[in-house]
Amino acid sequence: MSNLKALKDLVDGYMGKDQGEFLAEFPDSLMILDDIGEESGDEVGFQTIQVGPGNGTDPSERALTSILGKLGGDTNKWVFPLHNATGKFACMLTVGRAANSDMRLNVASLSKFHAYLTHVARENSWYLADAGSSNGTFLNGEELPQSHGKKKLDSGSAIRFGPDVFATFYKAEDFWELLQSAVGEAQS
Repeated sequence: MSNLKALKDLVDGYMGKDQGEFLAEFPDSLMILDDIGEESGDEVGFQTIQVGPGNGTDPSERALTSILGKLGGDTNKWVFPLHNATGKFACMLTVGRAANSDMRLNVASLSKFHAYLTHVARENSWYLADAGSSNGTFLNGEELPQSHGKKKLDSGSAIRFGPDVFATFYKAEDFWELLQSAVGEAQS
């Protein structure tokens, strides 16, 4: 879970910075996850961050409001960079409840090993596959075949892990453009 970054922090951190600085920190693709609750006991879940309406004068706050609108609502969002150069399987990221998952999500409706993402370097593409989960993995509303049938992710693809976890996939460059559009709207 240490790879998760609050969308609010990302917006605050990149106001006024250039694309090179953004791509240096996020060289690959990103997954934007909807907020799914709070920590419970010793289990790690998402920690809720409140994004209040404020007075509307802070450019960062206005940019966050704008980007939340572009991402489909005013809920709290989290950013998960898709990069695993140090993992046991450098081209694969696992999603699930298990402690050794790259994207560990403590949500009861997720399987311990729910899904996985693979990166094909020669195509510079990411693929999503269900790992035989109990509640399914969905891409743009269509359920992925169980047991390792993979589908290519396009920027803006809507992902659902089981009934409770919603995410959107973005290539880093495309998310940068979305972020800049929101910042531009906030400054005008």
